[in-house]
Amino acid sequence: MKFIFKGFLLALFSLFVVACSADYLGNRANTLSSITIKANVENSTIGIDQTLEFTVEGNDGEDYTSQSIISVNGVPIEGNSFSFEESGEYEFTATYLEFNSNPLLFNVVTERFLTVDNSKALRNQTINFKLLNPDGTDATDEAEFYVDGTLIEGTSFTSDIAGVYSVYAVYDEGLSQTDESTFEVFIPKRKIVYEDYTGAWCGWCVRVTNAVRLLKEQSDDVVVVAIHNNDVMAFEGEAQLADQFGVSGYPAAKINRTLTAPNPEDGPSSIDLALTHAGEDTDLSIAVNTTLNGDNLNVEVKLISENAIPSTSKLVVYIYQNGLIFPQTNYYVNTPGSPYYQMGNPIPDFVHDDVLEASLTTNVLGESIPSTNAFEVYSRTFSAINLSQFAYTESPNTYDPTRFGVAVYVVDENNNALNAQHVKVGQSVNFE
Repeated sequence: MKFIFKGFLLALFSLFVVACSADYLGNRANTLSSITIKANVENSTIGIDQTLEFTVEGNDGEDYTSQSIISVNGVPIEGNSFSFEESGEYEFTATYLEFNSNPLLFNVVTERFLTVDNSKALRNQTINFKLLNPDGTDATDEAEFYVDGTLIEGTSFTSDIAGVYSVYAVYDEGLSQTDESTFEVFIPKRKIVYEDYTGAWCGWCVRVTNAVRLLKEQSDDVVVVAIHNNDVMAFEGEAQLADQFGVSGYPAAKINRTLTAPNPEDGPSSIDLALTHAGEDTDLSIAVNTTLNGDNLNVEVKLISENAIPSTSKLVVYIYQNGLIFPQTNYYVNTPGSPYYQMGNPIPDFVHDDVLEASLTTNVLGESIPSTNAFEVYSRTFSAINLSQFAYTESPNTYDPTRFGVAVYVVDENNNALNAQHVKVGQSVNFE
């Protein structure tokens, strides 16, 4: 059965709803659920004379280096350091007990090589270049750098034009040249937030389900969360969200948290309104890294912006689940032209997607983001959460951790969503 806290806590302690919001995730994993391998070199290209030193850290903050087996291309090595005898591609991983780490990939070269400190940069963000010797020592002062075939002044580059650029270094008084590397200057694209306040008992709610279908068909720049009320999929923070955003009846759909989608939500004008800002250029980008170890999910969120992020902004991180099958009341069963016409009332095997299960941020309205300078990366790693607590056993439902996803919003002081991102668990999405 689904792991939930019953509503009597909310009734008895209604004055403490915000303070208690962290309790939604009382079953978060507080013990080791993943390990990460790191090296003393950040660049993916390194010189043959460099020695790598590795550390292995658990999500619990403990150092497991001495207890882990570190392997290169699948073959265990002794200790936690490695020196190279020939060039080529190398992959390093670590294993501790049943836990396997992330892979680290390196391209080992025998000649001087170029490094780019930022392979993906915002407009007007500085990108720095270096020339290194095979032992990793700096030879930048002996080099000249060419971007898209044009000599640049100094060792850094900025551009306000989005695109993919190539760079190489020339040294030995112009006699030698490194291999080319590429980097990207990008403009963040805005994803809109679409929140569906719904319930399996609500016969009119299927029109918002249809609106979600239409939105997803027309744009990839939509992040959807379905917030259920008074059914088996009910979210414990629903009352707080509904109160905050003025939801008093169902169905209701909120765009970017605060704007109400007009009725009918699946009508052309309502869909057009929702898509008004989807995919437009913006200044803020969100990256999400997730790892799934068995049932335990680890999430890291990164933010970067062309402008400073004020401390009045908040970060919202939710876990949702797809593919849940429960009967859905249907008041459109006798309405010709409806996608739910003659599908029954209730629709017996209705598929519920985007079902909000948990808030990783301790407040469902979001956590404050420390003031962050322009082009500075803000990173937030969350404690592991065990997804099996959200399993449903009612036939024909089965538990599958890969059906979950992560939704991330950044909102302003008025709870308006500035940008959003989503990703399936076990996958990651870079700044875009």
